[in-house]
Amino acid sequence: MSGKVWVEKRTDPDRPDRSTDAAVSPFKVLTILVRRWRLVVLVPIATAVVAVGVAMAFGDYTARARFAPQSSGQDLGKVAGLAASFGIAVPGGGASEPIDFYVDLVKSSGILKDALLSEYRFSTKRDGGEVRSGNLIEILEIEGDTEEERIRNGVDALKDVVFADANPRSGLITLDTNAPWAELAEGMNARILDLLSAFDRNRRQGQARAEREFVEERLEAAHNDLRSAEAGLAAFLDRNRRPYQSPRLTMQLERQQRQVMLKQQLYGSLAQAFEEARIEEVRNTPVFTVVDQPQGSARGNDNLIATLAMALLLSGVLVVALVFALEYLSNQSGSADLEELRQTLRRLRRDPSAEESAA
Repeated sequence: MSGKVWVEKRTDPDRPDRSTDAAVSPFKVLTILVRRWRLVVLVPIATAVVAVGVAMAFGDYTARARFAPQSSGQDLGKVAGLAASFGIAVPGGGASEPIDFYVDLVKSSGILKDALLSEYRFSTKRDGGEVRSGNLIEILEIEGDTEEERIRNGVDALKDVVFADANPRSGLITLDTNAPWAELAEGMNARILDLLSAFDRNRRQGQARAEREFVEERLEAAHNDLRSAEAGLAAFLDRNRRPYQSPRLTMQLERQQRQVMLKQQLYGSLAQAFEEARIEEVRNTPVFTVVDQPQGSARGNDNLIATLAMALLLSGVLVVALVFALEYLSNQSGSADLEELRQTLRRLRRDPSAEESAA
């Protein structure tokens, strides 16, 4: 007779089988989600509402312009090189600024403050709605206890709705402005372009003024040196009627003539540079070309649906992960998966408040 012993595995009908805990069944997942349905449903909806509100706060319309910076019309490098020959450094030197300079300039506080305090007049609709006017502090209702605080808050707000991007290959800079109204977005874009042009024009004219003053000073000195050299040559010829009869006098004569010629060339170059600097000082032509004008470029924000879907998806994933984390921490136990789901649904139908106690 074999010594086999049969052991009967007894199960308690009121106690779930722990051997199946490692494998999470769909019924178990659904039970957990139903038990905390308010958290699963309400949190993604609230997150989506907040995300759409933030997207709308950034502006319902986007206006776009593209422009290409240009170098100044005058070859100011010639003046700078002339100054360097005297051991004097002149700022600028006529070199054009890199396009990244304009990208940073768009976001600078000085440009944004001027755009904030500028007056705008626009219609709230393309077909002639309500006409509004004022600066951006009044239009966008920027809050603050003092005027300085409102300006500071307004500049910070513009940094969130004004964007610039440079393409090094094409040399074009894209300027985007967002606003609740199409005409306001276009007006803000055009105003920032005007401020950039005025900044560059004033900077160029200031540089030309400094160079003109330098050249004017050197021109007067060169004129005096030329007069002195010419007087020295005349005096030498007065003293030596026949200088070519003596080799020594011939060398002195040639030396005097070379000095006069060099000073004449220097004086001529300075006179030309002086006239160019005077012209550049009063030049008011723009230093960049607007390739795409902002007028008529405003388009509605089509990203609201995508923002809503993304917010629902991300918040849903996070909430589900949070629910299972809470379930794991609470270490709850119950009946079999299917039976527990059925009981949970029955309790919800009888008494919705029972869901909270079950959670």
